[in-house]
This record gives sequence, C-alpha cells and structure tokens, in this order.
Amino acid sequence: MATLFTKIIQGELPSYKVYEDDKYFAFLSIEPLTEGHTLLIPKKESVTWTDLTADEVKEIFSVALTLGQKLKAIFKVPRVALIIAGFQVEHTHLHLIPCHSEGELDFSLAKRAEHADLERIHKRIIV
Repeated sequence: MATLFTKIIQGELPSYKVYEDDKYFAFLSIEPLTEGHTLLIPKKESVTWTDLTADEVKEIFSVALTLGQKLKAIFKVPRVALIIAGFQVEHTHLHLIPCHSEGELDFSLAKRAEHADLERIHKRIIV
C-alpha cells in the first residue's frame, strides 16, 4: 500500500510543493515547528534513510543542502536544522527547519498550520 507521502507525490493528496526532480520531492509541513519547515522525501518508498543506497544518501543530502541554503536566506535565520526521525510516516523524510535555537526543535510543540499561512509561506519560497 502506498504511503501518505507517496500519495502526496502522486497528487492524490494536496501539498505545498517547494521542490521536485525525478527522484526527490519537498513540501511544507502541515504541522510545522517554525515558518518554512519543509519535508524532503525520496520518491522511491523506503522506511528509513538507512535503507537508501550510498548514492541516494549523497543525492538527497545535496538537495537538502540547496533547500537549506535557500530557507536560511529567505527566513533570515542562523540555522536550518536537519532532522531525520521518521516515526510518524514510514517513508524516509528529512525535516528542514529554519530556526534560531534548539528550543524550536521540539516536535511536541508542532501545531496544524492554517492554509492561509502555508500559502503565504509557499509563495515566499517558490518565487
């Protein structure tokens, strides 16, 4: 059965896509820790990042670097945290989180974002 993220990639579920190529897809988190919190996923289903090949790890981290640099510039933050937890959805996903401190990286603080806020943030990133 396709994962929730595969359904997003295939357009069966809506998302605020900020990046896509033939292997990777990135979209705004609907439960962000901070403004611009982005999820980067491989299109190929894998449960954890350690299931990826060495080449796929290099590729996804290269995409993460490009996205992280863009998020850092757009949101004018000192850091873009990169977290690979993967417990909520069994599909490899990297969290790119623009932040000012480690205190912003507490997943228990995540709240469902309003669509208007996601739309506004999305426009900042894709322009």
